[in-house]
Amino acid sequence: MQNGNAATPHSCQTMIHQQRAPRWLVLGLALSAAATNVIASPPRIDLNLSDYRDEQQIQLDDRILRECIDFYDSDVDRCIRNEQDRVLNNIEQFSLGHDTLTTHWSHKSILPRNTFSLLERHWDKRKSNWRIESWPVGDTTSNHWASPTFRVALEGSGLRGDALKLQRTIVESAQEGLEEWTGEKLRLTSGPNSIRVYSSGAMVSPHVNQISKVFASAIINVAQDIEEPWPLVVVSPDGIARQISLLPGEMALIESSSTIQGFPYPLQGKFMANMMVHFELFSPTDGDIVTVDDEIHIAAQSGGATTLSKWLHEDADLAHLQDENGWTPLHEAARAGSVDTVGILLQYGADLNLRTVGGKGGTALYYAVKHLGERHPMSDYLIAAGGVNVAPGFEAQTKLTRLHGAAHDGNAQDLAVLLSSSPSLALEQDSYGWTALQIAVRSGNLDCAILLVQKGADVNHRPNGGEGPSTLFLAETLYGKDHPLSAYLVASGGLSRPPALEF
Repeated sequence: MQNGNAATPHSCQTMIHQQRAPRWLVLGLALSAAATNVIASPPRIDLNLSDYRDEQQIQLDDRILRECIDFYDSDVDRCIRNEQDRVLNNIEQFSLGHDTLTTHWSHKSILPRNTFSLLERHWDKRKSNWRIESWPVGDTTSNHWASPTFRVALEGSGLRGDALKLQRTIVESAQEGLEEWTGEKLRLTSGPNSIRVYSSGAMVSPHVNQISKVFASAIINVAQDIEEPWPLVVVSPDGIARQISLLPGEMALIESSSTIQGFPYPLQGKFMANMMVHFELFSPTDGDIVTVDDEIHIAAQSGGATTLSKWLHEDADLAHLQDENGWTPLHEAARAGSVDTVGILLQYGADLNLRTVGGKGGTALYYAVKHLGERHPMSDYLIAAGGVNVAPGFEAQTKLTRLHGAAHDGNAQDLAVLLSSSPSLALEQDSYGWTALQIAVRSGNLDCAILLVQKGADVNHRPNGGEGPSTLFLAETLYGKDHPLSAYLVASGGLSRPPALEF
C-alpha cells in the first residue's frame, strides 16, 4: 500500500528536518535494572533498529523515572514496570511487520479554515474551564506530577449543539486529510471528545499507540503560548526520527500503527493545547448489514463482471452509486485492476473522471496508477478512454492553485513558467490568505522562495487577515534562525512576527 509517487525531475530541493533517531530505545535502563533485577541483561536486539538513545534522551528518561519514583514513593514498582513496558513496546515495534500506507509515515497538513474557526470559537468559550487530568498511578508516559495536563471538554451546557457540529467537522476534516495523504478509505475509531492542554515543562515520552485497530491518526494544534517550538518526534520503522513543529490550525498526520511518537523535550512556555483523532482502514464488509450499495462495490472490487452486468442491466443507476467516501464502483474496479469490470461500468454510464471525497479526492486513473503502476493494462485502458490523473487535494481550475501546488512540491520549473506569464500571481492569496512564498517556506523550499521573492512576492505578508505568522516567523519556527531560509528572508527585509493569539 505504499505511495509510489515519484519525485518531480525538475523539483528544487525540499529541506525536511529529519535526523537519525536519538539513541533512546536501548533496553538497558540501568536504573530500572538496578531497582528490580527484572532485566539482568538486555536480549539481543538488532542495534540498527533499537539502540537509539543518546545521552540527552537517557537523562530525560531517567529524570522522568526518578521523578515518578519520588512522587509515587509507595508505588515504586509501578513506575519501574511501566517504564520497562514502554521501552519494551517501543523495541518490539521494530520487530513487527506493518502494512504501510505511505512512504514517509508522517505528514503535516493544515486544518480547513472553517473547521479551525469553529475550533477557535469553542476554545475561546471554554479555555478558562480547564479540568486537571488524572493519570494512572506510576504512568511514565508523561511527567504529569511536575507538569499537570488538563482537559477542555467538547461538551457543555449551552454548547451541546455547537459541540456536536464541531466534533463532526473535525472528524470530517481529519479524515479527508488522512485519506488524501494515504490514498485509502478510513473509518473513525476514536473521536475527539476533549482538548488536552500541556503545561510548562511537560514531556511526553516516545511511545507506541496502544489503541486497538488504529492505523492512522491526526494530531491537531488548537492553541499555544510557547517560547520555542515544542516538536512532536515521530520515529518510523526505517529508524528515522522526524520532528514536526505545529502552529495552531495545523495537524500532523501519522501512521500510528507503525510509528513511535512523543514530545520528549520539555515544553518551554505557558501551554500547548492539542487533540487527536484516530482512524482504522475501512472495509466494505465491516458490519452485519450488507446493502445493495456495498454489494455492487464489492463486486467491482472483486472483478465480478458477470454479476455487475446483470445488476446494471436491471438498474443502470447502480453505476453511479457512491459510498460514504464518494467512491463509485468504477473507483473500486480501477484500483483492483479489472479491465472487464471497468469496461462494463463505462458502458452503463459511469463517470470516468469523477473524484472521490465530494470532488476533492482522486480519479479512477489516479488510484489505478497509484496501486498498479503507470504501465499496467488498467492505466492504459483508462487513458485510452479519456481518463485524467487527478490526485486527492489537487485543484486544476486556476493558475493560482497550480502556482501554490508548485511552491508546495518544490517545482521551480512550473513556478517560473506560471510567473513569466502572470507575474502578479506572486502576490495573490488563497482562501486562507496564504501566498505561494509562505507555502514554499513552510515546505522548506529555498530555491522556490528565492524565485518568488525575485518575482515580487511580499516577504512580510501575513495570512488570516494579517493575524497569521509572518514568513520569517514560519521559517525560524520550523527550521531555526540559522537555517538558510531564515537567513535569506532576513537579508530580503523579512520581519519575524508571530500569529496574533490571545489567551
